[in-house]
Amino acid sequence: MKNISLKIAKTYFNIMSEEEISAGNEIKQYICDFKDIDKAINYKLSVVEEFSPLSCRFVSCIDERMYVMKSEDDLHEYRIFFNLNTKEPCALYKEIDEKNIEIVLLRRYFKKIIINRDILSYFGMEKYFLNEKSIILHSSFIMHNGEAILFTAPSGTGKSTQAELWRKYAHANIINGDRSVLTVEDGVVYAYGLPFCGTSQIDKNMCAKVKAVVYLQQGPKNNAIKISKKESIKKILSETTKNLWNQENIDKVVQVVENIAQNIDMYEYHCTKYEDAVVYLKDKLEVI
Repeated sequence: MKNISLKIAKTYFNIMSEEEISAGNEIKQYICDFKDIDKAINYKLSVVEEFSPLSCRFVSCIDERMYVMKSEDDLHEYRIFFNLNTKEPCALYKEIDEKNIEIVLLRRYFKKIIINRDILSYFGMEKYFLNEKSIILHSSFIMHNGEAILFTAPSGTGKSTQAELWRKYAHANIINGDRSVLTVEDGVVYAYGLPFCGTSQIDKNMCAKVKAVVYLQQGPKNNAIKISKKESIKKILSETTKNLWNQENIDKVVQVVENIAQNIDMYEYHCTKYEDAVVYLKDKLEVI
């Protein structure tokens, strides 16, 4: 196989290579039959023995795993990814234009090209979801009675714990343990699954109307307070994937988040990590 097409949320991605590529098990549920390059984001993959020098300027060091650069004409973004063990560059993201990207892989790290979560992390997909006015929210996404409830908060606050409690005591379906794609369609907010799921290893290609977004805080007792639209914007923004080095990207994210916040109910929930947390919130949400 030298071409794989994916549909993630509302966005189509075509992946092409002159070498054989295969799909990892975790992305097979996203494969679709879609070859219209004019309506998709197109990635060309290549494998090289060594990287060629780049004519570009340094923009930002995101962390020890990724550097961001711009072409000399300032029109195209490049990202260099590093292997955390060797500290050496292993992959390169190069924008050709708004819908065409080249991904260059260093052969000693990629004997075979298997399209999996690791490879997809090089694709900068958060930028292209914005074309469909969609964002990635750091959240545990559960489906209960056909509707989505999203638990969001900084890492370590208990999103996965609450999702598991709802699975155990309310027969909820965990769609993604770490992230969801949110979009607004005709004034209704929808959540979509996507392949990125942190350490939870739970991701399902499903979609549901959002009933509520719940911002978690740990506490000795359960107390949920509906928050204002202004405060909802702040909290959603804090947990949304955005390119902090790119003001245009940030502006687009803010516009989408503002639209989402206007069309959902959001709660700040101080809660325990026991069954009573499910009972309390379930009763609270049923009155929406």
